[in-house]
Amino acid sequence: MSESANNNSPEEHFAHVLLVEDREEDVLFFRRAFKSAGLHHSITHVPDGEEAIKYLSRQPPYNDDVLHPPPDVVVLDLKMPKRDGFEVLQWLRDQKGLTPAPVVVLTSSDRDDDIRRAKELGAGRYYTKPMDFTKLVGVAKDINRRWLTRREHWLLIVDDDEADRFLLERAFVKLNAGYRIRHLENGEAAVAFIKGEGIYADRKAYPFPSFILTDLKMPGGDGFEILSYLKEHPEILVVPVVMLSSSDDPDDVRQAYLLGVSSFIVKPHGIGSLEGIVQKLHYYWCECEVPLVDESGHAIATDSTGKQGERFNKSKEPF
Repeated sequence: MSESANNNSPEEHFAHVLLVEDREEDVLFFRRAFKSAGLHHSITHVPDGEEAIKYLSRQPPYNDDVLHPPPDVVVLDLKMPKRDGFEVLQWLRDQKGLTPAPVVVLTSSDRDDDIRRAKELGAGRYYTKPMDFTKLVGVAKDINRRWLTRREHWLLIVDDDEADRFLLERAFVKLNAGYRIRHLENGEAAVAFIKGEGIYADRKAYPFPSFILTDLKMPGGDGFEILSYLKEHPEILVVPVVMLSSSDDPDDVRQAYLLGVSSFIVKPHGIGSLEGIVQKLHYYWCECEVPLVDESGHAIATDSTGKQGERFNKSKEPF
């Protein structure tokens, strides 16, 4: 891997997991699964939702960050005494001054209503407890890959409406998924950001975005200007771009896809609907694999020799 890989490049590190589970047997299996997966993260266990809320709000006896470090991810059962997992998720959702770690659900329930409710309350992932220990090891590996491998996701929001920018940013923050967000007012500024020009030349201060969410109709350069620039520079076209616009004109939709947009979504009415769309985008992006890029956003070269992509890389010098 190139040493210049930037924010899309994962880096293993020792992290802290808060496991909220009332069954001691399941706690034991969870710890064994992480160990069997070769993962050596620290795991703290609390037996119910009431203790979880104390821990996350840093109440005694959990107010010492050395003895009880803030978690990098919370693994939450649903069916527990005192306060259940849904109550913990609701409590987290209601917090204004707290930016907690991402929360994933690990429970015996496979009911569609529970899955839907957990995701609506902000759960980043829903796992049903497997009967097979090997599958539980797979869950441990998946949690590690998604939340415990150091990988920053920089989101660039481009919209001329200040209220829309605020609501979008708030919706992503409420996911508790660690998005780092920049927002700009028009396509011209966005292209300069993507190029790394002017005030955006310092890539440490202004990292290349992992995802772009843009409006269409904006003064000072519209969303098509962003798409057109990316299409003309396929070496950086790997960044997913979603267009969120008030327009439902079929010609706007067609042109956006011709220019390479990943998705075109009509802006909904109401905060709840907007948050629902943001959740769906988050879940989708969590499932996606994207190429590694360097700090300027250029896809890092890969070796296609003997692989399906070889015929598209005759020069042997992929992007």
